[in-house]
Amino acid sequence: LVNYVPESFKTDEERFQGVQKLMLTCSACGVRNEFPGLLYESKDDSKTLSVGFGCVNPTCERPQYWGEKTPFECMARIMNSMTLLVRRQTQEYYKGVIKCDDPACGLETRQVSVNGAVCLNRGCTGRMVSVYKERTLHTQLKYLECLFDADHACQQLASRGVHGTKLELEKFISKQDGIMAKELHRVAKQYVDDCAYNWVS
Repeated sequence: LVNYVPESFKTDEERFQGVQKLMLTCSACGVRNEFPGLLYESKDDSKTLSVGFGCVNPTCERPQYWGEKTPFECMARIMNSMTLLVRRQTQEYYKGVIKCDDPACGLETRQVSVNGAVCLNRGCTGRMVSVYKERTLHTQLKYLECLFDADHACQQLASRGVHGTKLELEKFISKQDGIMAKELHRVAKQYVDDCAYNWVS
């Protein structure tokens, strides 16, 4: 394949650009934002490093732990949001909707032809393909796993050569934040391990 780049060699921005993002609503300011990851740099010119267990709204008066009183409450909220996201995406996959690949037809259905992938519309020569593919669900689950993977986050940032080495970046994560990330990563990784596509892709 010409110019083929394996998924594992892509940056997270490239690899996960099409996934449904993990969204959180801050309990302090009420603003809903995307969870930026365990360790991330600000989008402004300062490129300041921050840990993701805090509201990203710059006007939030109590950003720590997304407005929650304790780290445990913050972790529980993130875990609940992650579980709901996984359930929604899994339900989307199991709807089994297929669509004709001919733009002039575009038939969508959950019925499968006895002749295989041929379109159910009489006279159409298109083929029926899944709207939500196994690979799409697997990529969604990998996105959640990578969000809380401290080793992966530090490696991604270190490769840019701006914020120091991987070892230096690991020291930026506090012990408490590391414990939260480890538990969230364990749950996210279990979702990936339970996905059969993970073992055949």
